[in-house]
Amino acid sequence: MRASQFILLSTLSPLALGKLCPIQGPAFPTPKDVTSSSIFTQAKNQLLSTLEKATHASNITEVLGVDPDSISFSLQVFNTKNDQPLLEYYHTAPSIQNSTVGVREVDADTVFRIGSVSKLWTVLMLLIEKGDASFSEPVAKYVPELRDAAIELRQNVTMRDDEVDHLRWDEVTIGELASHMAGVIREYASVDIAALSASAPEGFPTLPKSDIPQCGTKVACTRSEFFDGILKSHPILHTSATPIYSNPSFQILGYALETMTNQTYKSLLERDLIKPLGLSRSSYDKPEDDTAIIPGPATSSLYGVDAGGETAAGGLYSSARDMSTVGRAILNSTLLRPSLTRRWMKPRAHTSSLEISVGAPWEIVTLTSPRTIDLYAKQGDLGMYSSMFVLSPEHDIGFAILAAGESTTKAVTLITDLTINNLIPAIENAAREEAKIQFAGEYSSTNATIKITIDDQPGLKVTEWTNESVNIMQLLVANLGLQNVSDLSVRLYPSGLKAPGRVGFRAAFQDVSEGDSGIGPVTRACTTWLSVDSIIYGNVGVDEFVFGVDGSGRAVSVSPRALRVEIPRVEE
Repeated sequence: MRASQFILLSTLSPLALGKLCPIQGPAFPTPKDVTSSSIFTQAKNQLLSTLEKATHASNITEVLGVDPDSISFSLQVFNTKNDQPLLEYYHTAPSIQNSTVGVREVDADTVFRIGSVSKLWTVLMLLIEKGDASFSEPVAKYVPELRDAAIELRQNVTMRDDEVDHLRWDEVTIGELASHMAGVIREYASVDIAALSASAPEGFPTLPKSDIPQCGTKVACTRSEFFDGILKSHPILHTSATPIYSNPSFQILGYALETMTNQTYKSLLERDLIKPLGLSRSSYDKPEDDTAIIPGPATSSLYGVDAGGETAAGGLYSSARDMSTVGRAILNSTLLRPSLTRRWMKPRAHTSSLEISVGAPWEIVTLTSPRTIDLYAKQGDLGMYSSMFVLSPEHDIGFAILAAGESTTKAVTLITDLTINNLIPAIENAAREEAKIQFAGEYSSTNATIKITIDDQPGLKVTEWTNESVNIMQLLVANLGLQNVSDLSVRLYPSGLKAPGRVGFRAAFQDVSEGDSGIGPVTRACTTWLSVDSIIYGNVGVDEFVFGVDGSGRAVSVSPRALRVEIPRVEE
């Protein structure tokens, strides 16, 4: 290939300036055996040591903020490679050890209420049954109470003009309900001050009985009671304005799912999740007491309270082992097509925190260290139970935390951060370690050479690249308007595209000469995504690389596809 031809076919697309700007996604292929990594083992032991201190120290708040005398919990960390946990830890509060009901020692199979993690299971069942095309459908199509409300709204001009008091039910979609974007109220009845108080609290007016919910505090609302209240409630915002957490949205979603499938929610749970995945400790109904942890009276702990229609929003039961099984099924696309899983695990809206976005119904935590990484989480709380479920698709790893007792919400969030802070950097470095063995080195033939190294930054670093006696790195410098080869960073990132014996990567070409010199969000922005595949030769991107790999995944050759060559690896 002549240099002049390359120049004519190049495009001067924007390059990311300053600090390293990877393609969003994994920095390295997922490690095949993270358990063999000394870095991961060290992080695992550190986490276990901290948990041991937290559950045995005399002044626990100094260690973690978890009171071991009042909280029992289980933690399992899992990956997609096998069915055994990468890490597990169980703690039983002394009060539970002396309990006369329920288990006396927490283990992998102990049943907890999982609270709002039930929402995730509800959406997963929706996707299994109907796919994400249903997200665009109006919910009024499947819920007659809302269909009637939408008709009344269209016919009543006064109501139609009143956005303050009347939600536009004809606008609400399945997807908006699933992502807290429908503008529906946060809660109905169960936390209503008027329903919980025997008389009007000081400073509040006395209400007529018709304004006070008659259900939801001691017993679940019937369907008719629920819709009677929901249709009288005021909207929070316009549909699709911004996410506002809403339990009633998922109760409505559960009703819609039953209509879509002509099945009960309970039967769908059995058909879609429990039987296919072999979940032995997950259920719609209260399980046998001797399988569950019961941290207090059934009524105050909400262990045995029938959630009724709210089960779809927060009433299911499960164990750490079953939660891990569901996590592996999601990461492995066991129950969904991989393309559907990828679409599902994406943000649908931002929140006022740059670190938290919302999916359906994911609570997406964005890490900025060691690089930008999205973790897909769902937290749950019900009575004296709290839960957390977290997946890292870029690492094929996840974890589940289930807790019971006093102040469990704070404890679960603390254990979550502790787990993230210990394990995510460790598995990132484990992937880096393995990538060094699998891909780093010299690839050389009579006419071409590529040298690849691994450093402490994301991606495989290309340090030398020649073809037919031409320095391709220098050629890129000239065509990208740079001054020196030292100004150019070329790093390869996994594309996720594979074929038998082949693994795809894409290069990011970056100008690193000016440092982090931006003066604002636009000049500081990472624009690598704009320049991928922007230099092409014969309809093939100059940034497209494919490694030939052996049965163990070790690279034996590399092909910069635009140059139409395959360069064998030089064995050391």
